[in-house]
Amino acid sequence: LRALHAARERGVATVAFLGRDGGPCRNLADVQFLVPGTLSARIQEAHKLLLYTLCEMVEQVLPRA
Repeated sequence: LRALHAARERGVATVAFLGRDGGPCRNLADVQFLVPGTLSARIQEAHKLLLYTLCEMVEQVLPRA
């Protein structure tokens, strides 16, 4: 929470992976991936899938070395 506030003060872009209702971090990040589940394990699984998908998308647009 403090990191998100500090980033906002400095103009740093932020991404947050949140669960349940987002808690106190909701609406503080520039980009939010909110999984509205109630089980931590399922929320974490959804976050992993989102993260892997994002990585794959980034790899597709980056030039090959």
